[in-house]
Amino acid sequence: MKCRDQLHELVKEEIEKKDSSTEEWKIAMERSFNRMDNEAEAKAKKMEEEMYRLPESLEERNGQLQASASTAGMVEFTEPGICHGFVLWIDWVMDIDNSIVLSTGPDKRYWKQGIKLLAKPVTVGIHGSRRGNISAEIEASFNPSNGEIDIKYAFT
Repeated sequence: MKCRDQLHELVKEEIEKKDSSTEEWKIAMERSFNRMDNEAEAKAKKMEEEMYRLPESLEERNGQLQASASTAGMVEFTEPGICHGFVLWIDWVMDIDNSIVLSTGPDKRYWKQGIKLLAKPVTVGIHGSRRGNISAEIEASFNPSNGEIDIKYAFT
């Protein structure tokens, strides 16, 4: 609610409490302005407290970013063949609730994606086959301070 509208409400409440004589009107106005000043000071104090906590909150969020900048997983191959590398993308989680996510994934064509090519292609197979590796363990970490992504992998 805007301050102007809030003040009108306070004046209305004060006037409804008293008769509308000149002296009563003056008292109602003074009370309304005093109440408005007190409410404005309380809001300003709350905003100031929140601003003092902001650096702590940002530092905490930065710590969470640093701690959550790596992941690992297992990839099982679905078709036999030759693996020449891995396609990479990043999902940026922008809030604690994971409700705001910016993805650079395969369906987001306007974002940059990465390819990690292997120095030597590897023969891969599918589960139950006797030929080739059937999966790869991949570990990826992102260093926010320099923007580098480190990828480690092992075929099994």
